[in-house]
Amino acid sequence: MTAELNLPPLYETVILTESGADARAHAVSLAAGGGEAGLFVWRPAADRIDCAIVLRPEETRAQIMPVVLVASLALLDAVGSAGPAAVAADLVWPAGLRINSGLCGGIALDLGPGDNPEWAVVSAVLRKTGEPGAEGGERPDVTALYNEGFADMADRDLVEAFARHFLVWMDRWDEQGLGPIARHWLPCARSNGVDTVLMIGDELIAGSIEDLDDAGGLVLDTANGRRVLLLEPGLLSRIPAEI
Repeated sequence: MTAELNLPPLYETVILTESGADARAHAVSLAAGGGEAGLFVWRPAADRIDCAIVLRPEETRAQIMPVVLVASLALLDAVGSAGPAAVAADLVWPAGLRINSGLCGGIALDLGPGDNPEWAVVSAVLRKTGEPGAEGGERPDVTALYNEGFADMADRDLVEAFARHFLVWMDRWDEQGLGPIARHWLPCARSNGVDTVLMIGDELIAGSIEDLDDAGGLVLDTANGRRVLLLEPGLLSRIPAEI
């Protein structure tokens, strides 16, 4: 029997117990069908942490997209609070999370249609076991929670921590804008060194992280000069590392 989540009262919990259920798909269905803001969908699973939050944004499509940075900080804080003390976790633009240098999961964003979407769904997934396409250690760049000392972690502890930290960071974003989010996000992305290598579409981009722009785009110093990578829906519609 799955234990209930102990979440702040702003949330309404939906726990999926059906075989093959998916938190993100279920949350999108609820949101598109008129579900209220604060619906928190959790699918307990043996192989992953899988949850999603329904939002009712008042912002435009472009203005809401930096919510992935907010959610990434919340997920990072949750991993830090629920995991072993010695774990080293950092962020990968736009929405990935690494543990001990291996990509373990991250955030995805789904939006309703139009320039002023009526709903948004923020999904968080962390791999607990295994490495996709990594038989025999072929993918040293990806990892799983159980490989990094999280075997004794209770899933609900991490899920509850993510929910709480998400509210904290959302409040800060609402009250102070993107500036404080960027100031906290940048050191978390640089903790593994200032150089970064990103695959954007079919292009491999390498450079040193300089900043985040006012829309959450990543400012890089590359071999060919300064470059700004824009937050775009296509980058945010899939969980990093194809978990």
